[in-house]
Amino acid sequence: MLIILSDGHHAPHPDFRDYDTKAEAGKAEQALDYLFSVGIQSEAVRDFYKDYVVVNSTDDLPEAITNCFRRVVGKRIR
Repeated sequence: MLIILSDGHHAPHPDFRDYDTKAEAGKAEQALDYLFSVGIQSEAVRDFYKDYVVVNSTDDLPEAITNCFRRVVGKRIR
């Protein structure tokens, strides 16, 4: 399982100009059993990942991450 936290679109270094974030995200989703992304005050994650949630405050991060674990394990985590 991988949880990606993102605050928007990447700003690549000039050496990585040809880096295809969308293609790499697709490869990661195929390679992992579960990939979940959390956008922090940004909906950019929807452009790259299938399973994502957007939070408007870092105070909402614990609940968002806990919900991710709940989906993976299939039961409540306290």
